[in-house]
Amino acid sequence: MDPSSLTQQTSKKGDDVERVGSIDVGGISMTKGGIPELEGDTLTAAILDSVNHRRLNPRHIQLTAFAGSIGAALFVAIGSGVLSGPLCLLIAFIFWVTVVFSVAQCQMEIVTLFPLDGSFIRLAGRMVDPALGVAVGWNHFFAQTSYVIFEATIINTLVEYWGYDQSPAILITVSLLFYLAINVWRADLFGEAEFWLALGKVILAAGLIFYTIVVMLGGNPLSDRFGFRYWKDPGVWAGDDAGSRLKSFVNAVNVAGFVMGGPEYISMIAGEARDPRRTVPRAFKTIIHRLMIFFIGGCLCVGILVPYNDKTVISMERLHIPVLPSIVTAVLITTIVSAGNAYTFNASRSLHALALEGQAPKFLRRLNNNTRRDDASLSGVPGSWFNQCQGT
Repeated sequence: MDPSSLTQQTSKKGDDVERVGSIDVGGISMTKGGIPELEGDTLTAAILDSVNHRRLNPRHIQLTAFAGSIGAALFVAIGSGVLSGPLCLLIAFIFWVTVVFSVAQCQMEIVTLFPLDGSFIRLAGRMVDPALGVAVGWNHFFAQTSYVIFEATIINTLVEYWGYDQSPAILITVSLLFYLAINVWRADLFGEAEFWLALGKVILAAGLIFYTIVVMLGGNPLSDRFGFRYWKDPGVWAGDDAGSRLKSFVNAVNVAGFVMGGPEYISMIAGEARDPRRTVPRAFKTIIHRLMIFFIGGCLCVGILVPYNDKTVISMERLHIPVLPSIVTAVLITTIVSAGNAYTFNASRSLHALALEGQAPKFLRRLNNNTRRDDASLSGVPGSWFNQCQGT
């Protein structure tokens, strides 16, 4: 289903002027506005109904697609993966890179063709079976709410590094209220906040890669030029026999699967994007850069800096580097806030998509005058809060 031509037209509604892509695809009838029309279906109306709230511009889409959902899983949880050994972890990440990239290519085509609210949740129900749409939508919602509380919990853990010794519920609740405050406003304000927070992730990732290169070549207080020493001692793979090495690999695959964010975040924001026929494919094309820089580069850096038998997994302390750990921790908190914000966005859009299909309470469909999904956002954050209560 490759597009044979791509044109652009302008659609004006009220005071907002939005560009809606027009595409000709062999085998599918098209409306005059260039929207695919399936016989007996209502996808055409669903796509056209979303035009009035497409507020995320290409700048928002590009950077949030590149770094939006990256957070504590990569910068913190990856420490449990390095216990399997650096080469083992690298192989596990390469495996998941191929999976995520393949899924992204499939999603790019269908989401660009049908850029509607709820994206893959509604498309699963329309193109396969309504039961699949229900399962995908609610599973995605509960997964996102659990990720939100995971990110908020890690914020509390990082603040404890500075000696904070209060109830974890305080910071977790503050984090959830912050996520709610951003997501109840218009999508373009969410996009602006996410743009600057995601920019911090890019700076942090580039800084940590530069830090790794410098210290491995001897630029540290100990003047220790260790290079790839830890790949030789204790080794590249944890375990003394085949059984223990298999166990290490399974652990690494499990950690890598949790750490790597899939393309569903880009798919979800397609319903909010201006000119989706141009911006969405460009956003999907940045996935390979995210996979290589953040994930492959990140696991390489961790494997170089930390031996798999080091329980602390804090190279800066082991190398006696002052001040820098606190700076990295502070920037890391902003990256985790960004990831939690992205997961809150996904959770609220999942509820809204389910409601549009009649698979969630009807009040979750409502948009206010500024096209904000207040009810869906207000329902998504309490879902994360209930996860917190269950865990505590």
